[in-house]
Amino acid sequence: MLALARHAPGRPRRPAAVASYVRNVADAALAAGLRRLVFNTGNRLPEAVTGVAAFETRRAAAAALLGSGVPTVVLRPPIYLDNLCAPRVAGPLVHDGVLRYPLPARSPVAWLSHDDLAAATVAALTRDALAGAVLDIGGPDEVTGPELAAAFTAELGHRVDYAAQDPAEFEAGLAHAFGGPIAADVASTYRWVAGAAEPLYGVDRRAVEETLGIRLTPLRTWIAARPWRLLAGTAR
Repeated sequence: MLALARHAPGRPRRPAAVASYVRNVADAALAAGLRRLVFNTGNRLPEAVTGVAAFETRRAAAAALLGSGVPTVVLRPPIYLDNLCAPRVAGPLVHDGVLRYPLPARSPVAWLSHDDLAAATVAALTRDALAGAVLDIGGPDEVTGPELAAAFTAELGHRVDYAAQDPAEFEAGLAHAFGGPIAADVASTYRWVAGAAEPLYGVDRRAVEETLGIRLTPLRTWIAARPWRLLAGTAR
């Protein structure tokens, strides 16, 4: 059994090329007699084709694996809670009381922790009758930006307000850590979400827990367990 995650590429690739690369993985898995493969797309995928490479390469990879003959489960997460632990987010949150993230304030998100992602991946690898499934996963609390900030206010003991960050500003900051091509690739998904008419990052909590046999971590429980002052450091 094997779990794969789709990481941001060094530069956007064509979906057809990505599907070709994935078929090489599938051929090797078939030759090795792999009993199941779990593929984490690393992002939720819009139902319709978008023209955004960061979405469409993931869509092509998932389709190639599902059609390969290898028993495959596809996990499609929303945004990770652990993204909020980055100093560029945690710093302003702790020092200035501002939760800054490149999502519209109105967008509901079932933020998922890495711990819950790990539990979902193990379940997808080991539970019966899941081969061929495509599962939208997420955390148990679906919140807008202001609702997320309110959860931080309740747990940290000081007021936190939400500020929708400009994706261009987010991209510039990300480029310092990961380089321009990766930053542009990631920022393109946030630009798409900002202009989308329908929410992308919701989830049916009960369906996730019942299908995978796991218990998801409540948002405030996750917040309370993190060392926010340490994560914030001196970043503002």
